[in-house]
Amino acid sequence: MRLINPQFVKAFVKSNKNDRNDAEAICEAATRPSMRFVPVKSVEQQETQQLHRARAQLIKNLCGLANHMRGFLTEHGIIVAKGFAPLRRALPELLEQPELNPLFRELLGEMAERFRLLEERRLRYDKLIERVYRADERCQRLGQIEGVGPITATALVAAIGDGKAFNTGRHVSAWLGLTPRQYSTASRTVLLRISKRGDQYLRMLMVEGARSAIVAAARKSDPRSRWITGLAAKRGPASRR
Repeated sequence: MRLINPQFVKAFVKSNKNDRNDAEAICEAATRPSMRFVPVKSVEQQETQQLHRARAQLIKNLCGLANHMRGFLTEHGIIVAKGFAPLRRALPELLEQPELNPLFRELLGEMAERFRLLEERRLRYDKLIERVYRADERCQRLGQIEGVGPITATALVAAIGDGKAFNTGRHVSAWLGLTPRQYSTASRTVLLRISKRGDQYLRMLMVEGARSAIVAAARKSDPRSRWITGLAAKRGPASRR
């Protein structure tokens, strides 16, 4: 079985969209010698991706709840720093403040309980990802790279498997949307910002891992770390790119 990305089939659809034209377009696209096919994922890859998707959805809910609580507290003149840890540390003391209205304190207590439950579930997902990471030798090899941990390693293996679908590392970067978009003609070559194609979640993990590697390189003196720090000083902070 071979899979084709729908965006590569769309160009071969003639006239209106219907089952007959769609089938003809698929057959036409499949016969092209330069067509790029999508590798079929194993059951283990799909399950790992589902685990990551569930964790990402939970973190999204957790961030939304934390922002709600922080916004409500701001309306009462109480400022809490960004991040889960400052809010987690501040909540027990805030719930004991007699200056707060009893109704708001009850509401804040209920939201704090939901916040605690969501954090417990996030830790449970992290343990499941750690278990997948330790059971897969490919993930452990990826984990030896600076800036790559269990979450990024398992997400990469779940997405690309053994990597045989790509000829070079640059092809992987292009698939992730980390290479520049090109707008060239004749002898004039124009490179724009990164294309941001592909898996947004995986690209986010890679970018955050690169930022952590830059921070770690600043504390080292080996040639590779000096090259990274020199490039960061020349190009500017990663947050501005």
